[in-house]
Amino acid sequence: SVKFHEQDYNKILSISSSEGEVVNLERPVRAEGSVEIWLNGLLKSSQDAIHCIIRQAFHFINDTQLDLLDFLTKFQAQIGILGLQMVWTRDSELALTNSKLDRKVMGETNNKFLDILNTLIGQTTKNLD
Repeated sequence: SVKFHEQDYNKILSISSSEGEVVNLERPVRAEGSVEIWLNGLLKSSQDAIHCIIRQAFHFINDTQLDLLDFLTKFQAQIGILGLQMVWTRDSELALTNSKLDRKVMGETNNKFLDILNTLIGQTTKNLD
C-alpha cells in the first residue's frame, strides 16, 4: 500500500508491505495524469529508496562494532536478510583468501557463523511478550 500526504492528497510519500514495514520515498511521487506514467515514477522512486536503504545497511554492517540484533531491528526484514548474506559473503571470502596463511581462519569463521546462527535461533525461540 502507499501513504499519501495529508494536505497534498496526490503526493505519495511512502510504500508499505503487507507486514507493515514502511519505505519512505526519497522523492515523493504525484499520483496524477496517466496512471502508467505515475506508476512508473512510483516504481523508480521505490527502487531509488530501496537502493539508499541498502547502501545504509552496507555501511552499518561494515562497522567494526556491528550489533547484529540492532541491525535487524533498524532495517526492513528483506534488507536484514540481504545484510546477513553480505556479511556471510564478505567473511567467507576473507577466510578463503587467508586460509593459506592462517590454518585456523576457516574454523574461526565457522564459529563466527555459528554464533550468528545461534543468535538468530535465540530470537526465534524466545518469548514474544
